[in-house]
Amino acid sequence: MADVTAPLVVGRGPVPGVVGVPLGASVTVAFDEVMDPATIDGSTFGLRAEGAGSDVAAVVTPSGSGATLVPDADLAGGTLYTVTVDASVADVAGNPLGADDTWGFTTAVVSLPDGFGFYRPANGRWYVQGEDSVGFSIAGELGDIVPVPADYDGDGAAEFAFYRPSNGRWYVIGENSVGFGFAGESDIVPVPADFDGDGAAEFGFYRPSNGRWYVIGENSVGFSTADIVPVPADYDGDGAVEFGFYRPSNGRWYVIGESSVGYGFAGETDIVPLPGRY
Repeated sequence: MADVTAPLVVGRGPVPGVVGVPLGASVTVAFDEVMDPATIDGSTFGLRAEGAGSDVAAVVTPSGSGATLVPDADLAGGTLYTVTVDASVADVAGNPLGADDTWGFTTAVVSLPDGFGFYRPANGRWYVQGEDSVGFSIAGELGDIVPVPADYDGDGAAEFAFYRPSNGRWYVIGENSVGFGFAGESDIVPVPADFDGDGAAEFGFYRPSNGRWYVIGENSVGFSTADIVPVPADYDGDGAVEFGFYRPSNGRWYVIGESSVGYGFAGETDIVPLPGRY
C-alpha cells in the first residue's frame, strides 16, 4: 500500500519557549519518518531574529528523519529567534508536511566583563581603557554633573550618562535628555538599575529629604531611616534590582521586604558598602 500519510514533527531543538540558549547553539528538527533530503535546505528550514528582514545565514544538513541548522556565526545575545520548517518539506514518498511548523527560543544575555573607565570633570571627557576618550558633558558645569553610566538599552554594554541636579534631567549619550528628578535639589542620589528585570537599566533615584525611592514610570516608594547609604542591588537573584541601604550607625543592611542583617562596624561612618555578585 502506498504511503499517503503526511510526516509529523516530533522533536524540536532548542526546546520551544526556552530562554538562555547559548549563542553558539545549532537548531534541530526531527520527524516521525525518513524525509526526502532534496526538500530540506536553507529555503525550507530557517531561523530568524525578531524584527529581522531575513533569515540567519546558516548551513542546513538533512539526515534521515531529521535535519540540523548551524548558523555561520554566533547568535545575538538576549534575542528572540523563530524557527520555521516550511510546509513543503516532504517524506521519501513525496508527502509534504502540509503546514509550516514554527517555534521560538531566546538566547542568553551576554554579560560583558567590567573594564576600567572614568569621567574627567576638568574637560568633560569619558575614558575607557583601550578606547579613544569621548566628550560628553556640559561645558562649564563642573559641579553639576553626576556620572551615571549603565546599560540603558539592554545590549549588555554600559552607555555614558550623567544626571544634572540643577535641572533634574538625565543625559544618555546618543539619546534625548529626560526630565526625572527635582530641579535644584543637590542631595538627590541617582541609582539607575534594572529594577524590572528586563535587562535594561531604568532611571531611578533616592531622595533623602523624604526617604523615598523613585523609578521612572512607577510610583515612589518610602523605604528609609536616618543616616543611610543607598545600595540597591539584585539581592534575591531574580534578575531585578531591589531597594536596599546600609546604615553606618548600627552596621546593618536593609532590603525592602526583608529583615535587616547586621554586617558591618556600627558607628564607623567611613564604611563603603559594596553589594555585588562575588
